[in-house]
Parts: sequence; structure tokens; C-alpha cells
Amino acid sequence: MLKNLRKLVYVANKRLTRLGLTDADWGNVSGIERERGLVVVKPGDISCKDLTPDDMIVINLKGKVVEGQGTPASDFAVHLHLYKTFSSIGGVVSAYSIWATIFAQAGLPIPAYGTRHIEFFKGDIPCTRALNNDDIADSFEKAVASAITDAFTDLDPMKIPSVLVKNHAPFTWGESPIQAVYQAAELEKIAKMAYHTSLLGSANKVKATTVPQALINV
Repeated sequence: MLKNLRKLVYVANKRLTRLGLTDADWGNVSGIERERGLVVVKPGDISCKDLTPDDMIVINLKGKVVEGQGTPASDFAVHLHLYKTFSSIGGVVSAYSIWATIFAQAGLPIPAYGTRHIEFFKGDIPCTRALNNDDIADSFEKAVASAITDAFTDLDPMKIPSVLVKNHAPFTWGESPIQAVYQAAELEKIAKMAYHTSLLGSANKVKATTVPQALINV
């Protein structure tokens, strides 16, 4: 079932590790087949370094495994929520890439300081609200999903295909699993540049400014 998508998600997970966006035991890439409402993801208990295409599992949008062995990592619940909420996306990445995670842990958005940023993200990368004890009493993953939805109330997820979850990590998405990984790689680059842009400005007592809105709207 979904042989081509299984292969694609396998390749995307391998690429995530190869690009240094996660290590072998963390991070996850999934992909969806919209017509049948089925999602392919790697099992949470298999390291990416040991992964094969046959290890991929197929899950419906209710979270039930319909083919394959094992269960996905807990963050897959957030992937499912994103597929249900953002109807145009075809792949999702959750990872702990260092520079993007630094912004997430600090609870800060990534400002659109330069044209490289707006080539891939048409505006600041949002950071979600903080999660409190009441939010996570039922489920941390449900709380994360709700916070992401709130952060995109007035944003287009296809123009800004990424979010930072406060005190947690970044998520990216795209039209395919490979595109979602590509966005994760770009997010990491601009997070690093934004950090140093802000630091350099502070050191020289000059406030870094974002690009004009007219450029973002091009």
C-alpha cells in the first residue's frame, strides 16, 4: 500500500538526518495521500540509521495503523492535526535543529531580517504562546496542536510554512515530504542568520530591522 509514498517518506527521513537537522533518534517526517486520507510515517522505535522503506507504517487520519508494524513517535499527533487543519500541505517535519530550537526555547519569533528569509517564508516565523499546566493536563501533543492553530489564525500556512513551539521545537511543512525537509533546512539557516544579525546589531547599538512589507508582498 502506498509504495511510492512510503519510499518518499523514507528518503525524506534519511535526508533530515543527513542534513544535520536531527540525529538518528530524534525528528520525524511524514507524508499524506489526500484522496485516501492516509499518512505514512516512520515508527518511533526505529532509529533513522536503521530505517528501510519497508519499515514505514500507514495510518489513517483517526490515528489508526492500517498497514505496518509499530507505532509512530508521540509528536505524530501534531502531524495529524496539521494535515487536518492545513488542507494544502503534503508533508510535515518535526525536528530539533539547533538554531531554530534556540528561538523556540526562548519563545521568540524569527524576524524577516533579509531577502533570503522572504524567499522561503513570507513574514516572521511565529512562535506559539506558552503552554501551562492546564493546557497539557490532557495531552501535551493536543496542547501543541492547539497552540499552532492559534498562531496561524491570521497567517497563511503556505506562505509561512513553519512554526516554533515555545519551549519545544520547530515544525515545518510543504507540498511534499521532501519539500517539508527543504523548508526545515532553510529555517535552520535563517534562524542562525537572524541570531547573529540581532547579536551584531546589539553589539553595535543598532537595532536590526526587518525587510519592508513591499518586498514580502512581491
